[in-house]
Amino acid sequence: MMNIKYLLSVLLSLSTSLAFAQYYTAQQQSEWLRKAEECKPHLKKTVYHPIQEVEIVKDDNAFQGFKAVKRQAI
Repeated sequence: MMNIKYLLSVLLSLSTSLAFAQYYTAQQQSEWLRKAEECKPHLKKTVYHPIQEVEIVKDDNAFQGFKAVKRQAI
């Protein structure tokens, strides 16, 4: 009786572990890659140019002890 329970538990565990094994073909994988590329969002690019230079100077009254002082326009 004990051997039958042991045998059944081994067979059950082997059958369930093999049922979850999956194999995807190269065609399926390439199709997924094509779909992923189609769904990829297009990034928007904005170029920002500096409008002036600043100098960072120590100031005990400023936030975190430093402040930006305008130097000149570019």
